[in-house]
Amino acid sequence: MRGKFDFERLTVFQKSLEVFRLLQKIEFETSSDFKFAKTQLLRASLSISLNIAEGTGRHTSKDKRNFLIIARGSAFECAAVLLALENEIRIPKSSVEEVYDLIVEISKMLSTLIRNLGSKDNLNPKT
Repeated sequence: MRGKFDFERLTVFQKSLEVFRLLQKIEFETSSDFKFAKTQLLRASLSISLNIAEGTGRHTSKDKRNFLIIARGSAFECAAVLLALENEIRIPKSSVEEVYDLIVEISKMLSTLIRNLGSKDNLNPKT
């Protein structure tokens, strides 16, 4: 049943799902001013996956590239929220670092795909 869509074979898509899963598992508390944090992180992390998937369904490189740019923006949003809340959230630093490092890796992979789409009209399922 799985693996019928091109985006499912993309390593960057699989890694973006991992960020979402990790953030779902993290239990953390913040001051009442920052209760939105987990919801915002989950929404932004899910947006990475959704935009990668939607981009693979587009027919032109330009359209695919636009969705990957949006996905990369969502990755940056996740990183920014984590950095902004670094001193506010009460979770192990190792959990934050694991997610942050994965987001950095995803953003680099997306940047490579975006750059490569300038000369290609498809996404390489190996990236």
